[in-house]
Amino acid sequence: MRRRAAQQNSGTLECIGLGEQMSTKKAWSRVFVEAGLIVVSILLAFGIQAGWEERQERLEERLLLQDLYDEFDQARDTLAIAVGRHRQWGALAAALAEVGVSRDAPVPQDLAPGMGHIVSSLTGVITTHLNTGVLDGALASGNLDLISNTEIRSLLAAWPRTAGEFLEKQEYLWDLAVETRPIIFASVPFADRILAGQGTLELLGLPARESTSLPISPEFIAFLETDVGRNYAAQRALWESFAARDGDQLVQSMDRLLALIQAELR
Repeated sequence: MRRRAAQQNSGTLECIGLGEQMSTKKAWSRVFVEAGLIVVSILLAFGIQAGWEERQERLEERLLLQDLYDEFDQARDTLAIAVGRHRQWGALAAALAEVGVSRDAPVPQDLAPGMGHIVSSLTGVITTHLNTGVLDGALASGNLDLISNTEIRSLLAAWPRTAGEFLEKQEYLWDLAVETRPIIFASVPFADRILAGQGTLELLGLPARESTSLPISPEFIAFLETDVGRNYAAQRALWESFAARDGDQLVQSMDRLLALIQAELR
């Protein structure tokens, strides 16, 4: 009897031990399952967050590209007008330099309709303000990195240096004109008044006065025949051509940039 009872007790203990082992296995299995679910949930949350952030970056990129397109499209028109004026003033200065060499050299009528045009061209300067506030902000904030197209990003990053070469030519022409303007005003009667009147009318968008269509005065021809006048006209012709050349290259760069941005926005 005692032996049978001992055997029964031993069997009961084995069952209890087996049950505890199974319970422990189930508990660990549940722990692993719960841990796995937590990991999957975290990864899923990170995936959703990453996807949302990527969509936001693409939206910000598109908005930035649209703003840049509008900005450069307007700046291109401004630049094209300035380049045309540099080319015209350069041709006029070259013709006047020939007048300084020989009185028989004619001044083309389409270049020099009168004194007003000549005085304003030789004593005035062309200044171009290219509004690039959006680009300046993107460069300063680092938002340029939002743009995924590497060629667009490269062209935009190089823009300050590229535009600077053209603007430097305009600054040199400004210094040259300011330095020579007092000599022209002293040599040519009423040149300062002609310039002031012509500039005012241009600002108001009004036609030039009849007095600005007067033929070239003998005093102006005499000025062109001096070393100062002849050299000034030659320098203006040379540097106006440099400005026109750099401006043309800048327009081509802007056309390429606009085409690339437009392709990205489609």
